[in-house]
Amino acid sequence: MIYGNRTTLFSNGNGFVALNTPVKIKVLELLESGPKSFDEIVRYTNKAKSTISVHLNDLRQYNLIKETSDDNDKRKKAYHLNCQLIAYS
Repeated sequence: MIYGNRTTLFSNGNGFVALNTPVKIKVLELLESGPKSFDEIVRYTNKAKSTISVHLNDLRQYNLIKETSDDNDKRKKAYHLNCQLIAYS
């Protein structure tokens, strides 16, 4: 994926979502390689936990990612890509 000062279009199965927020796009880029934990996302983006929490909530609301709980510890979450990159400009 390409991020930065660009608009990126994703399909979530129900329609399209355009993003131009570099952090959100960077999170989606990371999730392309498979599910990641909250802490892995924080390390990859080098952003505050509170910032990542807000971005993950937005991405879930847009239906671009899904969240699952760890079977052994319900407090631990994994985030999965639920969209496809369509285009960027």
